Amino acid sequence: MKKKIILIILSILLISFVYVIYGNDINEYYFSKHVIYWSKDVSIKVEDFQAEIDKNDASSISWYHGLFLKANYIHSAKVKAFFDKEKSWIRDTTDFKQQMKLQKLRFYLYSAYARKFNKHIDQVRDNKETTYSDLEKIGDRIHIELERKEIEIFNSNLTIDEKVDKWTPIIGEMFK
Repeated sequence: MKKKIILIILSILLISFVYVIYGNDINEYYFSKHVIYWSKDVSIKVEDFQAEIDKNDASSISWYHGLFLKANYIHSAKVKAFFDKEKSWIRDTTDFKQQMKLQKLRFYLYSAYARKFNKHIDQVRDNKETTYSDLEKIGDRIHIELERKEIEIFNSNLTIDEKVDKWTPIIGEMFK
């Protein structure tokens, strides 16, 4: 009986230890199955829009972008921009090429802010006083700034081509 209890306790401790060490990696593995991380040459296809269409939304397309913070340890924290296939849907593909210009601009914007987030993390990474809540505070500030920029870009009366022409070089400057 004692051997079974000891074996159960050791098993629980081992599982807990593995999860503490590899938990974020495991979470990232499952998360990565339904996202596309940004890269210069990434392209989103019609079949990448896998969410159920929101029947209450009059839009022909809805895409979801975000920032993913992987921080097993503060010294290795890194942020990546992503497109979530399971939260993006498309109702009408007739103007898909035109809509993809905006989607690509938004992806580019999120990637620029991921780089900005990483730059701020780099400034505090080696400080022994830095905590995970410090990373959250940085993320909150970056997120507010990103939302403001999205409103400025996407809630304007410019055409898709005008938005792309105006904002691509401005966002490009953010990469420098």
